[in-house]
Amino acid sequence: MTTMTIERAQRAPAAPTQVPPLPLLPPPVRPTLAAIWQDLLDRRPCGSDDFFRDHRGNAIESLQLLLEVRRRFGVEVRMRDFVQDSTFDALVRAVTAGRNLAPLCVLGL
Repeated sequence: MTTMTIERAQRAPAAPTQVPPLPLLPPPVRPTLAAIWQDLLDRRPCGSDDFFRDHRGNAIESLQLLLEVRRRFGVEVRMRDFVQDSTFDALVRAVTAGRNLAPLCVLGL
């Protein structure tokens, strides 16, 4: 055995290449919001222009909806904005655009 062969044999094997973890993908907006809507009201939104309060959604359920949106999507939709336009499609647009986005660390959460 030559000196060069012995040196190669004594070297530590190369560390396997680490593949960085894939970023977590956000949940799909429409189906996830429809599921939240159904959980709160026991009814899926039928169309884009369905109003939350037309399905007997009250103030407490509105708050629960917006808290769940914040938890699942990290998007802060203000109650005032939701009350002004509480259609399913408006909520989808707000979440998709990240409108009224507030970093959760600023909110103390």
